Amino acid sequence: MNTLTQLDYVAPPMPHSAEAEAYLLGAILCGHRTAPKLLDSLREADFFLPANRFVFSAVRELRDSGRSFDTITVLDHLGPDASEHVGATIRQLVYDPLQEVQPENYVRLIREKAEMRRLIHAAQKLQDGCFSGKMSVTRLADGGIESLSEVLRASVDAQDSGITFFDAAKNVVHELDAPDVLRIRTGIARLDELTGGLKAGWLSIIASPTGYGKTLLSLQVQATACKDGLHALFASGEMSSSELLMRELATVSRVDRFHMQSKNRVTPDEVKRLIDACGNACKRCRVLDGVLSMERIRRAATQMKQAVLNLVVVDYDSLIEADGENEFEKQRNVVLGCKRLAQQLDCSVILNSQFNKAPGQRDHNDRSLDGLYGSAAKANYASLVLFIERKAKDEELPTDEEPCIIRIKKHRHGKSGPINAIFNRRTLRFSSATGATL
Repeated sequence: MNTLTQLDYVAPPMPHSAEAEAYLLGAILCGHRTAPKLLDSLREADFFLPANRFVFSAVRELRDSGRSFDTITVLDHLGPDASEHVGATIRQLVYDPLQEVQPENYVRLIREKAEMRRLIHAAQKLQDGCFSGKMSVTRLADGGIESLSEVLRASVDAQDSGITFFDAAKNVVHELDAPDVLRIRTGIARLDELTGGLKAGWLSIIASPTGYGKTLLSLQVQATACKDGLHALFASGEMSSSELLMRELATVSRVDRFHMQSKNRVTPDEVKRLIDACGNACKRCRVLDGVLSMERIRRAATQMKQAVLNLVVVDYDSLIEADGENEFEKQRNVVLGCKRLAQQLDCSVILNSQFNKAPGQRDHNDRSLDGLYGSAAKANYASLVLFIERKAKDEELPTDEEPCIIRIKKHRHGKSGPINAIFNRRTLRFSSATGATL
């Protein structure tokens, strides 16, 4: 029988995030507005990769001596002793594609990885002392406790102490004045007027019973954003990419989607319109279908961010796999995952949600925030919660225009209440109705 020897054992890599280190240094060298704060938030030893330590140390030295820091000044400061690897690292940092992500989030990640490494070193020191047999158990235990306590004290000292009212006020003014602040329109004029558009860092929830149009409204937001030059990842746990795009092609081409389910029903003119609509489909927005988990969505969104990503749609909550001992914990982790995604990738996230099936409740249009499926975290962490109410959903109407209500159940930055809207059963689009309320 084979036995595992010391030579057979390969230690796992030390905790670190090369992506976080590269992005953070790239943000500093590119002159990110928070660069001074970032430089004071970390130490050289917090970086794992040697080249990144060299760069961070050089930037700190330039800053402390009152000189400016950028690619040229850092390379000049390092001098001929800087290896070719460090120079290549700097050039890569400057052109890092993820520079729109909030760098403060990576500060926390880098710091956390560094603290893990310090814990490992403290544990290894204790282990070496045990194997050496040169110290008593009491002395080893006391030394181990002191080493671990030192790591804990350093961690507590480095905790984020918040932001001053003055700095927060400056950020508000900066966002109002910045021309490139993300604002994603829904295509419902009154809703967009009240919200100012969905913004980066927002988690928005669209809730309705099955078949009321939450997926259609999400597709409408994606299409509206795309026309504005903003691009999305649509994570569809319910429909395949083909099923999802069939609806959108039907809307754009004005072809009855029920005709599209059979070749014999589609006329030559409709085929031509479908081909034109297909040719105009966005080549930058993407669909992620199949079995979905928050980890898979995060990976796809992070990869897409390297080119462009402004919006993520998650359709829908109960179909997303997540950790948790019960459904409430799983839903809480889905919500937290979506919120972190919005903040870390500096994009807007829409999470489509079902309602809890309350016994005896027949009126789907009389719901409170407590009726959202799963965890109360949805109401707590969302910036915007919309309910779709369609009382005439199953009625025959003389036209394709069905009156409905888009109800703002929560708006962290403004009013809540009903908006009179129209759902066009042929185009599958929502719009504001005449005399929209609020």
